[in-house]
Amino acid sequence: MKIISAFFSLWAVSCLALPVFAQAGENVTDEYQNTLSSIRAQESSLDRQQLSGFTIIFVPGIATDLTRVMGEATGHLGITPGTGFLAPFDQQMDWMIQSHIDFQMAPINREGGCAANGDVIADTIAGAGHPVILITQSKAGVDALYGMIRHPEIRKKIAGWVAYQPPFAGSPLADIVHEKSEFKIPTDLLLKALGGNSVSYEDMETGVRQQFNYAHQNEIDEISREFPIVTLITTETPSTATEYLFEDKSKSGFLSPFVEPIQERGGGPNDGIAMVAGSCLKYANCIYLHGLDHFAADMDTAPYKTLTRDERIALFRTMLEMLARRAHS
Repeated sequence: MKIISAFFSLWAVSCLALPVFAQAGENVTDEYQNTLSSIRAQESSLDRQQLSGFTIIFVPGIATDLTRVMGEATGHLGITPGTGFLAPFDQQMDWMIQSHIDFQMAPINREGGCAANGDVIADTIAGAGHPVILITQSKAGVDALYGMIRHPEIRKKIAGWVAYQPPFAGSPLADIVHEKSEFKIPTDLLLKALGGNSVSYEDMETGVRQQFNYAHQNEIDEISREFPIVTLITTETPSTATEYLFEDKSKSGFLSPFVEPIQERGGGPNDGIAMVAGSCLKYANCIYLHGLDHFAADMDTAPYKTLTRDERIALFRTMLEMLARRAHS
């Protein structure tokens, strides 16, 4: 079991989405549930008019270009059903196209380090023609934070931020790779082949994140107060190797095997990559949902336990509506 868990830990880092923020943020889970019910009852609740006047910028997480290719390959082979498997924001962007809502993707190196990606995100925001609504996934939330700290002038252009499971406190999975050469060497080779480098996961080590957060605590607190932030924080239950590989996959999250290794390293409740502790900034509005791993909220992970397309879009629209409500106030 330990060997299998270690293998899964290596794979998870190759596919990756900051002290801990104690007493952080506001729990707005009840508001989320109420808004979600409203959206399901009235399809036009969030429309193009409500989001007009904003530039919407998506920033995907680490190695999600690789996961998209993997999804396309398994789909062609008939291993996974339908399209969009492991494709970040695929269904959400499809809904936006159908709703005639304009958006763009920040051209970061998804296997790059936080500082370099933060500079690209800052440049993308600076070049936007309207106030920006930023939508980040996983490590992209950390990348964005770097951009806001390194280029504080861009903050005035940000109208709001929707952050999917940002691992501001880092991930113990990155610690595992750094500590064990049998994981580090192949991971470094994979990242190099993808045009990246080891900085991408070294930046996500918990010690690195703790030092950064401590050094920039005042700036981070300022950022979380300057514009509305709606953050999704998820948790999942662990699965044994037998459950994950051989039993009903719809009862196990795609990243469930990584939940226990993170817990064993003191990470507490987590979604298979990001810990609950350290994911909610001091003045952010945070939604806590159980039963979703780090991928399921953002991308299709069927046949493993996941959301339907309609549920995933409804989650996205609900977070956008909560943010737009705050941005317009």
